[in-house]
Amino acid sequence: MVRRYGEAILFNPGSVGAPVILPNQDRNIAWAEYGIVSWQNGSLCTQLRRIPIDINLMVKAVHESSMPHANWWLRSRYGDAVE
Repeated sequence: MVRRYGEAILFNPGSVGAPVILPNQDRNIAWAEYGIVSWQNGSLCTQLRRIPIDINLMVKAVHESSMPHANWWLRSRYGDAVE
């Protein structure tokens, strides 16, 4: 999301490790998304980036974190891709 708010510009690329899952989209999303904001040659520049993640490593980290409702959260994000 990029929006002008008065004199400011709001830039929200979303969650790094949990991208939004759109209707009819594969839930097996194996990437993290992030944004970079920079000022170059007098202009504001925004870049959206995507990098692959290891879902199995993320699942392991979530389980080791003692996160409440970890299995529910993982299934809601990644469906049958996780156990």
